[in-house]
Amino acid sequence: MRTAESSIGVTEINASESGVSDFERLYEGTAEDVVRYFLRRTGSPETAADLTAETFAAALTSWTSYELSKGSHRQWVFGIAHHQLTRYLRRRRVDSRARKELGMRRSVDLDAESRERIEQLVDLRTEFGRLDEALEELSSKAARAVELRIGQELPYEEVADRLGISETAARARVSRGLNRLAEILEASKCAESHS
Repeated sequence: MRTAESSIGVTEINASESGVSDFERLYEGTAEDVVRYFLRRTGSPETAADLTAETFAAALTSWTSYELSKGSHRQWVFGIAHHQLTRYLRRRRVDSRARKELGMRRSVDLDAESRERIEQLVDLRTEFGRLDEALEELSSKAARAVELRIGQELPYEEVADRLGISETAARARVSRGLNRLAEILEASKCAESHS
């Protein structure tokens, strides 16, 4: 048995006996956040739904081979999500060119209820407002590192150059900043739900 700590709490993982139910709990605890992640980056509920499905399909496929020493299950899923997004963006450039040449368009058909549900998951005005407030609570160094890496999507090497620090220090600063942002945003959500 392995023990994992994630957003779904501390859980005993035994892939051969309870892997599916653990995976279901992971899905229930992270799916909406993954949809939000994709929606913020693509602006498309259909694409967000499609990429979320691909992310969890990839996670389920490799569930039994995941090593907890590499991080929590939630971090693992978001790593897969990041990989899916990168692949999607690369494919989109190629696909877009080919579709234009063939006169085709690509779309995922969501019913109105599904589309509305996805859009409700991310009220961008509220989310961006929360994020701005949370960023103000970070130290100026951490906020700048997060803004360069996440906001401007710069590689760590360039973040390090702009901050005048080593790449390792830049990675650590971004990581600490993101962890602190997550804590602030979670506290904000809890405070809203209790008021």
